[in-house]
Amino acid sequence: MILLQSMLLGILKVIEVLIEIEIFAILLRAILSWFPHLRIPWLFRLLWVLTEPLLAPIRRAIPPWRTAGLDLSPLIAIFLLWAFKVVIIYPVKISLIYGGGP
Repeated sequence: MILLQSMLLGILKVIEVLIEIEIFAILLRAILSWFPHLRIPWLFRLLWVLTEPLLAPIRRAIPPWRTAGLDLSPLIAIFLLWAFKVVIIYPVKISLIYGGGP
């Protein structure tokens, strides 16, 4: 039982780190979009590959022309990732740590 709890906690930690990396990549992409003269092709390609699968569906649901030209997809994506951590990951971790024993 303790081995299973440890494995699940490890998996949850990996998911949590991946969410943090995604949030960092979204923030970096948004900030770098304000400075078009600082184009670093490999970095933009990497950020595009990491963030576009999450941002594109949000952008299709709420196109920038509906929000006065502002692309709110990074803000919404960060909020959704944060909410996933708070609503799903943290309660499961707490139940595994404090409520998982006999």
